[in-house]
Amino acid sequence: MYCHESTEDVCIRTVLSDGCAQAKIQVAVEAAGDSASLNWTLIGPDEREVASGTVGDVSRGFEIEVSDPALWWPWTHGTPHLYALHLSLSVGGDEVDEQREVFGIREIRRVLEDPVTGEARFQFVVNGQPIFLRGANWLAPGQNRFVEITDTAEGEEVVIGALNSSTIRIRA
Repeated sequence: MYCHESTEDVCIRTVLSDGCAQAKIQVAVEAAGDSASLNWTLIGPDEREVASGTVGDVSRGFEIEVSDPALWWPWTHGTPHLYALHLSLSVGGDEVDEQREVFGIREIRRVLEDPVTGEARFQFVVNGQPIFLRGANWLAPGQNRFVEITDTAEGEEVVIGALNSSTIRIRA
């Protein structure tokens, strides 16, 4: 029997409480086909199950609450902890599609003016902490006509780390 039901797209948004003690994970799933139910399991950075559940109406989305989440940080400020959300779409008790999404629980905001003086500024705040972004451009091997440092991903990670960059702009 051929089924048309499938998960087309998954959107995950994290919202942190003041102080980052609680996180809400908002999940929107776009599914094709007729009526289906969605089983989900959230796995933490330590590979343990954090929460699980079933959603009867996939089109409505759902929220997962996490207490004391392990937060994602830029590598210059901490560990980039990652969670995995396993999704299983079922019709009549039979699994017809599955998907795994990996994400970090974090809040990133742009600050465009000083909150006290109102002066223009540009700053990122990650999990309530101001972050100074240091960055570099990365050109694919062969694109830089002046110098080519390396042509392997491992070598590039070493160079980026040596620059103490927290961001990288990839030009391909």
